Amino acid sequence: MEKKQIPLDTCEPFAYSLLRDSLCMAEYVVESGLKLPTDAGRELSNISTDLMNAKNENQDKKIISEIIEKNSEKLTHIYQAFADIVAPATPLTIRFTTPTDRMFIWLGSKCVPIIRNMLIMSLIFLLGFIITSIGLIKNVTWETNLNLFFSAGLGAYFYSLYTANWYIVNRTFNPKYTTFYNNRIIIGIISGFILASIIKVSALPNDGNTVIKFTPSIIALLGGFSADAVVKILNRIVAVLVALVRGDTKDIIESKMQEMKSKSEAKIYKDKINLAKELVENMTDLKKKDKVTYEKMKEQIDKFLGAAV
Repeated sequence: MEKKQIPLDTCEPFAYSLLRDSLCMAEYVVESGLKLPTDAGRELSNISTDLMNAKNENQDKKIISEIIEKNSEKLTHIYQAFADIVAPATPLTIRFTTPTDRMFIWLGSKCVPIIRNMLIMSLIFLLGFIITSIGLIKNVTWETNLNLFFSAGLGAYFYSLYTANWYIVNRTFNPKYTTFYNNRIIIGIISGFILASIIKVSALPNDGNTVIKFTPSIIALLGGFSADAVVKILNRIVAVLVALVRGDTKDIIESKMQEMKSKSEAKIYKDKINLAKELVENMTDLKKKDKVTYEKMKEQIDKFLGAAV
């Protein structure tokens, strides 16, 4: 179906949207080789022909609006018929995933703008990764940090391109997720840099039997590719730190309680010793008068002190 330019800017908004979206879906159905609904296709063609004839005859814009308003009910059925065929794609996703921009100036092929931008940025990060990996930068610190940055960005863009590719091919990419992909790339770069900073490479298996040779740049790339994994690792580290702090606090409290208990017991024992000493001193006269009673009382005092110990 040939794409026709129809002056619909002054038409009633809802009817204009129905016609515009119906034409968009009809063009997608024809280009994709899907089965065209006979009745809906014929009615849409008749409405388009009437509008084109009105335009060619230089009819007033009011006449064009009246044609669309008169066919508003038909347009509703036409829209529904095409929407059922193109689902899960929608007119919005079809328009957004239509190739409009050239990949590069010297190439004639066109692509979706968001994919083109991600491809260009991924190539920039790949070039930066190569440059910082072969040692062209004299400053070692800058070279190491830039290498981690480009590695994380490479992983982030790889994930975004791989994820978006399926939605672009199926024409179901919703433009509202553009912000999500931009945020995901930034988060991936940050995650990769963090992961490479907190993981000690020497602790990872790097012997000849392993398939992957872990390096800081590889760890940064993995962190950029899977920001969710980095979040889980950070949550795990935080949980361990919190557990350590809680353990230390518990030990301190128990130590203080034990110290207070020991001091309290020592004070009680000291008081008992002093009390026993006073009793013995007061029993001096009793020893002379009644030795049997004295011995019994002394025996009780010894048991009292033994219980205190």
